[in-house]
Amino acid sequence: MKKILPLLVFAILFLNGLAAVAFPDEENCQQKSILSFSQLSINEDDDYVTLELDGANSVLIKQDHYVVPTRIETFTFPFGTEITSV
Repeated sequence: MKKILPLLVFAILFLNGLAAVAFPDEENCQQKSILSFSQLSINEDDDYVTLELDGANSVLIKQDHYVVPTRIETFTFPFGTEITSV
C-alpha cells in the first residue's frame, strides 16, 4: 500500500498536467489585411514641408529627419502561432 499511494498521486498529477497542455490545431489559418492610401500631398510652408496622407493613423518622428505619416496595425495571435510571411 505504501508503494502504490505515491504512484497513484504521481499518476493523477501527471494526467491532470496532460489535460492542461494545448495541442496545436493542424488547420492552417490565414489573416489578410489590405491597406489603401490616397495620394501623398506635400504642403510647403515658409521653412518646412508638411506631408499629409489619408489613411495614416500615426507619424514616424526621428531627430534630424522628416516627420512621415505612417499606418500601424496590431494583430493578436494565439500562443504558439507560426508566422511564415509578412
